[in-house]
Amino acid sequence: MSGAQDLKDDLAFLRDLTQDSGRGLARDGLALALIGLSFGVVSLVYWLIFSGPLSVARGVSWWLWVIALGGDIAVMELAKRGLPAPSGAAARALSTAWNGVGVSLTAGGLGLWAAAWRIHDATFILGTFPILLFALYGAAWSVAFAVKRLSWFAWISAGCFAAAIAEGMLYRTPHQWLALSIGLFLLVGLPGLVILKKAKA
Repeated sequence: MSGAQDLKDDLAFLRDLTQDSGRGLARDGLALALIGLSFGVVSLVYWLIFSGPLSVARGVSWWLWVIALGGDIAVMELAKRGLPAPSGAAARALSTAWNGVGVSLTAGGLGLWAAAWRIHDATFILGTFPILLFALYGAAWSVAFAVKRLSWFAWISAGCFAAAIAEGMLYRTPHQWLALSIGLFLLVGLPGLVILKKAKA
């Protein structure tokens, strides 16, 4: 009897994985879209600031991140009421992977900030954080591919890893911000919009 029950439990778990419609990923799609698009714009402005055209705005550059983050949090809180929470095992796994990126970036960012303070170099965190960001998103998208087996997830993951390497090659140059902006638009924001659209379909 125990063996039959175990078999039923296994089948129920597999059915939960395969029958996940993706509707539970609506919140994650929105979060990815907001983060990619808002911080993509901020990074583009940073490129204009550090490359020269908007250099007079350098003094307020830090506030752009705060404004973008505050706006994203506010929109997400308002949108939660109309979007379904992750329900199936696959949706929960993907949600956990993407949420893990946010927690890891927070911890990593604080660690880089501490290192920058330790070596008395405020630009250290600005140059290294984008590398960490794309590396972690690449890992999350690889988990998404392993769960859903969608080939475009694998391409997004590979793109994130390539972007992390590109960020290292452009380290502490103004063009690092342009690469970050493009990467956020194409590897975070755009996939988020696609996921959100499919989840709401």
